[in-house]
Amino acid sequence: MDEIAKTLKEAEQLLLQLQQQYTSEHLFLRECEKRRQKNLKAFEKYIPDIAKKFQDYHDDIKLFPNEDGMGNAIDPIKNVPIYDQDPIAQSKTQVEQILSNPTFSSIHFKRGEDNPLGFIHLKHMNAISELYYEAREKMKPISQVPDRIGCVVMFGMGLGYHLPFLLEKVEVEHLFICEPRNEFFYASLCCFDWESLLKHIDESGGCLYLTIGTTFEYFTQDFLDEIRDKGTSVATRALIYQHYPSEALTKIIERFQEEYHLTAMGWGFFDDAVISVSQAYRNIKANIPTLLAEIKLPRKYQNMPVFLVGNGPSLDQCIEVLKENEHKAVVIACGSAGATLIKLGIIPDFQISLERTSFTTDWYVEVLGRETCKQLNFLTVNIMHPDALQLFKWSGSGIKPGEAGSVIEYQFLDTKRKFRHFSFCNPLVANTALAYAVAFGFKDIYLFGIDNGYKDLSYHHSKSSVYYDADGNEKKALSKIVAQKDLEVEGNFGGVVYTSHFYDTGRFFLERLLQLVKVNCFNCSDGAKIESAFSVYPEDVMIMDVDFAKEELVTYLKDHAFEKPYYTAKDFEALIHLDQFDEMCDDMVDQVKGPFKSRSEVSKALQKQSRYVASFAQTTYRHLYFLLDGSVTYAHATIRMMLFSFEDEKETLKIVRKMLSMWQDYIRDMKIVYRENWNQPYCEETHHLIEEFKDKKS
Repeated sequence: MDEIAKTLKEAEQLLLQLQQQYTSEHLFLRECEKRRQKNLKAFEKYIPDIAKKFQDYHDDIKLFPNEDGMGNAIDPIKNVPIYDQDPIAQSKTQVEQILSNPTFSSIHFKRGEDNPLGFIHLKHMNAISELYYEAREKMKPISQVPDRIGCVVMFGMGLGYHLPFLLEKVEVEHLFICEPRNEFFYASLCCFDWESLLKHIDESGGCLYLTIGTTFEYFTQDFLDEIRDKGTSVATRALIYQHYPSEALTKIIERFQEEYHLTAMGWGFFDDAVISVSQAYRNIKANIPTLLAEIKLPRKYQNMPVFLVGNGPSLDQCIEVLKENEHKAVVIACGSAGATLIKLGIIPDFQISLERTSFTTDWYVEVLGRETCKQLNFLTVNIMHPDALQLFKWSGSGIKPGEAGSVIEYQFLDTKRKFRHFSFCNPLVANTALAYAVAFGFKDIYLFGIDNGYKDLSYHHSKSSVYYDADGNEKKALSKIVAQKDLEVEGNFGGVVYTSHFYDTGRFFLERLLQLVKVNCFNCSDGAKIESAFSVYPEDVMIMDVDFAKEELVTYLKDHAFEKPYYTAKDFEALIHLDQFDEMCDDMVDQVKGPFKSRSEVSKALQKQSRYVASFAQTTYRHLYFLLDGSVTYAHATIRMMLFSFEDEKETLKIVRKMLSMWQDYIRDMKIVYRENWNQPYCEETHHLIEEFKDKKS
């Protein structure tokens, strides 16, 4: 009888516990829904895109309260709770561990870079960066995260409990959160107080970027798009924070590390920007035909393919297929590939170049010769050296984005939006060629010799190119410039390809453009693999005959895809704004005068200066923003590397003050250079650079 009573009592207690648990969980889930609605309203105010995405999103992820009432969730993949019995203590401990043993991103610039053209950018930046390199040789590396930092890149967010502890300890200017799992973010809306966090970030002047539901293929692209818009320099010394382990995060982090060098590519710099203004102005004055925004390729021409030919080493294996099919396709030669093709008896339909300095003009005169140039059609961009366009039988240009000179032309002069504003046309001439092929309306695009790397460092271009002598021997002086082994990437036909950060950036932007358009792109190059392009061996290329001569199509493109500008050089002159630029430079000098007594004060001053420059980006002074932005990024990146790399704050600040003084001198020089050179040839002594390209034995 006692045993029965005992069993009944235990059953009653268990039932009571189950009832209490049910009531507790029911109340918890009701509270979760209230919190979710409250958080979504906060996101509507601060990040509307997130609110829109998750307004009607629901997930079956199991939410439950721990014994202390804190929300937790079952990871549906691992079938275990995301946190232990005390999520708050667990999160706080993780933050403390990461702050006391941090991992930082790092970008290093070339020390003592050659300055053959006398750019003021290289003159000043070499001096500023030398202070950093000297410090690196003698100062102890930083061991803990300081109380303010420019950027945190966080991989994995979980339910977000660690975020308040991080922001309580460190003032973060830019917080990037990558959470590949939508269900985790949904759970955080139910469990975490996003409203208070968003308010705190906003009131402290910080920026939050959320990338939810991403994959390793896309996160780096999203990160680059965001960081370029907000100031890339903050990412040069970013704290890397992984919140939880997972296969998806491992893939994202690995790809991010592989492509992190892209954050330091395409910044531009002041002298380059001045050249873009000067040469855009002079090319408008010369009335150069400009690529139209709308091009309607007649149906009968749409079946003809285009061959984009680079000067990579695999071009040597493509010569026969090019000779067999050159009459069946429009041939566009990229840069030095034109000289190689002509040497081998193939006359390109268009020669194309991107490099803006007078070196391009000198190169064509010395390597091709004026007589040969007069037999060729030339494609380029609006900021090309004016003398180069005059060398050829016919020349046409397209507007290159992200340039001070282009902004004046596209944003303010071409009010009818008549002319095309290229996408992803740099940094390599192959990028420009692909941009043209897409703009013309070609549907079948073949890549030959566009290797974006090499399998043998001594075999970096076609053996028939100017990079080798008449006997096929490498010209050693040139190989030191072009043969770099920064990375190893997957080959188009398998194996490993060595490449430089520069070439790999070109590969990355070829992929970006191909992702946006509906074309068939066939990569016949034995170089780096290009996503969204089909790998095709040269010997497997089969091109169908067409019922017209390709010269007819080439003529059509020249006559119907380009028009001379309807605006004038005088219109351009009215938008230069010299006095406003002087005023901006004076303000920038004042912003970094100090005195600065802490890393935090310097970081705040740099943030203020960066935002000041960015404030002109959407105004009638937009071109002035592009004049300054690249050099601001370089200077700030170097100063931030110094600011957050070393343990001794006192010694760090001593060196940073010297850097800031040099930066002020650079800004003062900008005023003089822009006023004196915006409409004049600038930094054009390039004849001495051409010697190694002449046809001689090395």
